Amino acid sequence: MGATPLKPWKDIEAVGSDVSGIGYYTSRFVLPENWGSENGAVLKIQDANKHTVAVYVNGQKARALDMDALSVDITELLKTGENEIRIEVTSSLNNQLLARGYYEKAKGFSMALAANANNANTGMDDSQRETGADMAPLFDIHASVQDYGITGEVRVVPYTKIKLNN
Repeated sequence: MGATPLKPWKDIEAVGSDVSGIGYYTSRFVLPENWGSENGAVLKIQDANKHTVAVYVNGQKARALDMDALSVDITELLKTGENEIRIEVTSSLNNQLLARGYYEKAKGFSMALAANANNANTGMDDSQRETGADMAPLFDIHASVQDYGITGEVRVVPYTKIKLNN
């Protein structure tokens, strides 16, 4: 519990910029004894840096997170007393591939394959291919280290259901 600042994984000294994969965030909070069936709560995440997110409450997986709003109703998994939330964030492999030089190596492999393929769509016509025109722009990937993980705030927003009479 508390207000630990959430920052990109690459900015955590013990992790570094080469990180890719799955990260977990865990927190606990207490619901009062008077928490009842008229009460509910939505988990809201400020930013997951466009990566996939799964939410677990008290060891059970919540419904699918709305990836546009970055929120999910967790009411059905809550109980009075202490509750635990675990958020799982899965990133792409970009940072790891970049650190291992994959993009530079892949450019050479791709160009060699395209040069030997008679049906490769390299963006060139046959005369350009025959003269040895440079294919580098087609396969030149400009990757950069990405922000992974949750940034900003994560909040549990309680609500109360009320019955509206006509």
